[in-house]
Amino acid sequence: DSRRVPLTAPSASLRGEDRERRGELQQLLVRHAGNVSAIAREMGKDRKQIRRWLDRYGLDAAAHRD
Repeated sequence: DSRRVPLTAPSASLRGEDRERRGELQQLLVRHAGNVSAIAREMGKDRKQIRRWLDRYGLDAAAHRD
């Protein structure tokens, strides 16, 4: 997929929607202490989709857990 962002891409290299989504996911990871199910519920998305986005943007849910 030509729109796929490498995992090592810094957020500054992301464009528009990708940058916004990554920022939103970062905020939600903090708010929900890395709970992917809670993030999925709040966003109205499937957990698998949240996991794909976390992988795509190089975000680690476990790093936000207590």
